[in-house]
Amino acid sequence: MNPPDLPADRRTANGDRRTHAEVDGAGTHVVKAPPDPPPGPLPGLPAGRLECATWPEVAVAHPVLVVAVGSCEQHGPHLPLGTDSVIAAAVAERLVAGLEAADRPAVLAPIISIGASGEHAGFPGTLSFGSAVMEEMVVELVRSADHFAAVVIVNGHGGNTAALAAAGERLAAEGRRPVVIPCSFARGDAHAGRTETSVMLALAPDLVRIDLAEPGAVEGWPELRDRVLAGGVASVSPNGVLGDPTGATAAEGRSLLDDLVARSLATALAALNALVDPVDPVDPVDPVDPADPVDPPARLHG
Repeated sequence: MNPPDLPADRRTANGDRRTHAEVDGAGTHVVKAPPDPPPGPLPGLPAGRLECATWPEVAVAHPVLVVAVGSCEQHGPHLPLGTDSVIAAAVAERLVAGLEAADRPAVLAPIISIGASGEHAGFPGTLSFGSAVMEEMVVELVRSADHFAAVVIVNGHGGNTAALAAAGERLAAEGRRPVVIPCSFARGDAHAGRTETSVMLALAPDLVRIDLAEPGAVEGWPELRDRVLAGGVASVSPNGVLGDPTGATAAEGRSLLDDLVARSLATALAALNALVDPVDPVDPVDPVDPADPVDPPARLHG
């Protein structure tokens, strides 16, 4: 019997649905085979996103899982609350593309867009899990990801660093070694200053209120650290900025982002190779190349 939901001229002779049909010059339907799927380990997935895949596709591809971790916290009067998440997601997307180009199948996990942001609690809009919850969440996420080739975490918020380090130590004791890559910019200012503003102008200019950009606390991080840890960012900067965003440009942001992505890809590939060959391993918790150290303010970035 022909399927009742399709007219006769949309079915093959044995009643099957036509998957691809054309009409020839005589008005007769000609059934053609469907086109071959595009090549690649996860064919047809927008930007290699995990949520668009099926479990058999993941099983066959056995990809590296790349997880962007950001925050929802104040970034001064001129940048959106999701700044860290926007930057982390952009780096993670580019990292997936770079790994694929290096013949390392990779897929992008749904972003974790709330982090440990207690130091920004004095500003409306900030949401925070706290370090303890963040640690547990990362531990459970990585434990659940044993069917992936490896886990790479791209961290866009400095306040997540302690939780990720603690999670990394616990997971390493279990034989799991996630690779954590910080979104740190060499010689960058600490928070919502010229560095992040430039990068956001490159990535999402419509979200930047550049006319509201103004300096905050402009001392270096070593001078601010103890006060911020004791009283939060609000105790040293009423507008929430640590640095001076004036003078930020999209061109500078693109340069900063390109450099960060290149360093992140090199770190990820070295760490993934070390997981296969444990000679001269890369630290999975803080894999910054010692030959290219990052200034303390940049390490706090986000």
